[in-house]
Amino acid sequence: MFSIDESRRVETDVHKIVSDHDDILWHDGPILWVGKNKYGNWVLAVSVDEDYEKKIERHFALHILDWMYKAYKKGEYTYRHFMQCMNQVYTIDVSWETGEEIVYELRFNDIPEDYLPTKDSFHPDIVPTEKAKKRMEEDYDEFDRLQGRLDHK
Repeated sequence: MFSIDESRRVETDVHKIVSDHDDILWHDGPILWVGKNKYGNWVLAVSVDEDYEKKIERHFALHILDWMYKAYKKGEYTYRHFMQCMNQVYTIDVSWETGEEIVYELRFNDIPEDYLPTKDSFHPDIVPTEKAKKRMEEDYDEFDRLQGRLDHK
């Protein structure tokens, strides 16, 4: 599990799903899930790591717009694409024993590559079109060109 500076810790509940919960991918527990928070906005979350010594699970949660969730379900965009574009990733450590959550707000570049979704992280129930795959590659190339400017905001 990668370490996170305590200065990135935030007090928020924007990541908490209160309705329309759906486990998109499941294997011995939820891996990828979605639902709406108390503000009525979509939250797309993924389990990324477990620490057996600290007895915590870590997951990422993205606060996304309705059109983004619909596009994800159609195979038009990937989870990674949203992480890059939103550049605001709620990273939540959940205690197995108490359920207590510690929430951090990270930028895409704060996350080690080994923990990021792959470039082809489309919705698992969808086979993306070749056009969508090509657009993703073009979007990543454009993102790489812009990244230097984004880092200096």
